[in-house]
Amino acid sequence: MLKDTTVPHLQAHPAFQTMIWQQDGAPPHYDQV
Repeated sequence: MLKDTTVPHLQAHPAFQTMIWQQDGAPPHYDQV
């Protein structure tokens, strides 16, 4: 499901190349890098 729907949607985002993926169990957060 992620490969078919979510990942293509994220790849369309201009900042996709600079996105950082979190491992399972990491507390959710975001930041401007």
